[in-house]
Amino acid sequence: MQDAETTSATILVVDDNEANRALAQNTLEDEGYRVILANNGAEGIAAFEKERPDCVLLDIRMPDMDGFAVCERIRALPFGSDVPILFLTALRDVDTFDHAVRAGGNDYLTKPIRPSDLVVRVQSALKVRRLTAELREHFELLKRQRDDMHRLQLQKERLMAFVVHDLKNPVNSMDLHAQVL
Repeated sequence: MQDAETTSATILVVDDNEANRALAQNTLEDEGYRVILANNGAEGIAAFEKERPDCVLLDIRMPDMDGFAVCERIRALPFGSDVPILFLTALRDVDTFDHAVRAGGNDYLTKPIRPSDLVVRVQSALKVRRLTAELREHFELLKRQRDDMHRLQLQKERLMAFVVHDLKNPVNSMDLHAQVL
């Protein structure tokens, strides 16, 4: 069972093949996802900028702009670095896989894709994204707490130096008076 955050996620499907888009759309909508479709790379980038989806399914072989170029353009956007991109392709060779990873892809699925595999991969990608965001938040919290502790330590040392300095004069004066007596 999915949590509400995952099922309310928006998925962008970029594929020039209508049957592939329809399969992804039907499969993901059945799981409660909101699905946005794009026919080519330029439409996919425009939809990404407008909709800011939570995950992208991206075909590699498309006319005009291939999936690698689309992925690189999405990653270059200010809000595109942490969105999971899953490549969907009929290409089954190591060079294509390596190119997908270098372009910034998070996962690689080969066609034909079983709907259950697609759902599991999307769920996993969204979960990793959520956990990464939580980890980043915890790290920032720990960093702020560490900085606050360091600041307090420095203030304590400054106060101690001030107190020691201010107490030294009266104590020395009493010591001097005691020695005179």
